[in-house]
Amino acid sequence: MKKFLLAVILLSSAWAVWSNYTAVEESLPEPVPESPTVTRLNLDEDVVVTPQPTPAVSGGQAEVAEASAGSPARVGILALDKWHRSTAASWDSTAVSPAVSAALSDFFSMRTNGAGTYSALLRESLPGVLGADFDSFANVWSTGGTVALSKALDDAAHLTPAWMAWCDALVFQLYADRDFLGAGNWLGRGIRQMLEAGYGRARIWEFRDMANELRDCASDCLPFEDYIVQSGDSLDAICRRFAKQGMALSYGWINSFNGKPIFNTNLRLEQKLKLPAQALHLEAWRGERLLLLYAGDDYLVGAYQASFGTEGNATPLGEFTLGDFLREPVFWQQGGDPVPFGNPDNPLGTRWMGFSENTDYGIHGNTDADETIGSFESLGCIRMHNSEVEELFELLPRGGKVIVRN
Repeated sequence: MKKFLLAVILLSSAWAVWSNYTAVEESLPEPVPESPTVTRLNLDEDVVVTPQPTPAVSGGQAEVAEASAGSPARVGILALDKWHRSTAASWDSTAVSPAVSAALSDFFSMRTNGAGTYSALLRESLPGVLGADFDSFANVWSTGGTVALSKALDDAAHLTPAWMAWCDALVFQLYADRDFLGAGNWLGRGIRQMLEAGYGRARIWEFRDMANELRDCASDCLPFEDYIVQSGDSLDAICRRFAKQGMALSYGWINSFNGKPIFNTNLRLEQKLKLPAQALHLEAWRGERLLLLYAGDDYLVGAYQASFGTEGNATPLGEFTLGDFLREPVFWQQGGDPVPFGNPDNPLGTRWMGFSENTDYGIHGNTDADETIGSFESLGCIRMHNSEVEELFELLPRGGKVIVRN
């Protein structure tokens, strides 16, 4: 009876800690049933749990699942993977053994009780139930801190569930330590790997607020060039001048980098500006209907929902260059008359950013279709909320890069 009560207490404690995880907005649109999907590992196929009688002395459902799943190491690795892929609302702590649940709870306590407490626990003993990779990263971090963990993750031969979980933990710790450059770069890399590993869009969306906060911190850590406003300057003129020198700037990115509203156009003589040296580019993930905005290669500064092409009109994959930037665009329909901006039959919304390599495709807003954003419902273009496409319109540079991934 004492063992049973202890198991219940551990499960309740683990669930209480996990439930504090930031909940994802329930308003995210559900995918259209027949839309394209991302190939991913199906844990339910790997771990088949058949109904069995509960043993006389038992941990309940979790113990039955563990007995059916195989070795304790296998069970722990699969549990770690499923836990890290889950949102707060979807994780079921009763589906794992008390030992695994307690180990996951202790790991997450880095965010609630501080890194020092968990580091001390690890120096006493490693979890031992979440796989050898997890224990290896845990030992590196508890003895060498974020610098050692960063190197271990860089040197890892395989991107295992432990790699994903410890990359997430590293981002959180770097951000808490105000190492914004490290946090932004590891967040960008980690989310890219999560998407390639088949993580769902709701899980990725949990990082949106941090990405926005890292944009606000960009000038504290990213390289820049000092500039003093001269007579006759405008933000557009500055962007054009530096474009000839190979710096891809937009006035929205200059404003954001200098802590000003993106849409601000005011300058004053001899005003000091920081001109960001790293251009922004966009990575569009078709399967999960998400857009990720990067500064340089990996520093993440934004995340957006978007719609992509329906089945039969799939948004093309590949790398594209942004050509035409149009405010209040006219819709030029094939074989028909042009549809002016403001006409309800014009689907482009308030902005258009066209792909130079294929002018039939681009990024645009929407007309009376806000509720569909985040699904597969366009004719192949990337469709966004008007307020968000207007923001990207000012942030992305002319000639900027868009990478559409599956």
